[in-house]
Amino acid sequence: MEPQELTQIVTAHQLAIARHDQYEARFDRIDATLDRVAQQQEATAQLAAISRQDIANLSQNVTNLS
Repeated sequence: MEPQELTQIVTAHQLAIARHDQYEARFDRIDATLDRVAQQQEATAQLAAISRQDIANLSQNVTNLS
């Protein structure tokens, strides 16, 4: 193999590694975003449950006053 061919192979390999690293970083950011969304959804679900309970309690109190 000629030195120029080896240089081209090494360059292509380095580019492939760099591209792979970019995808890994992108996937890490996506995973972090998905984790945050899941946490927000859980918090929203908890608030909804509290709101439903508050409404049920309020309804019960109104019924008891009648």
